[in-house]
Amino acid sequence: SLKANLYDRIFSPLSGAFITAFFVINYKLILLIFDSSNYYLKINYIESYLYPDLFWAATKLAVAPFLSAVFFIVFYPYPARLAYRIWAFQHR
Repeated sequence: SLKANLYDRIFSPLSGAFITAFFVINYKLILLIFDSSNYYLKINYIESYLYPDLFWAATKLAVAPFLSAVFFIVFYPYPARLAYRIWAFQHR
């Protein structure tokens, strides 16, 4: 039951949208992690340019992905439904 509970939480629409938004918003961090340069330079770049203070770190790492995920889950279905109706009407 623990495995099923974890699976439901990890693959829920909110967590999937959050993870996708996190990777899109923080693509520079992901690329920097897999870069082969010196790790002192990586840490310096992250602290100096990507996340210079706590506000930007919290915004880019948590707030922006969460708001993007909520927007995608709550507001995206309405234009998608409208587009599907238009598409279905044109194919009739």
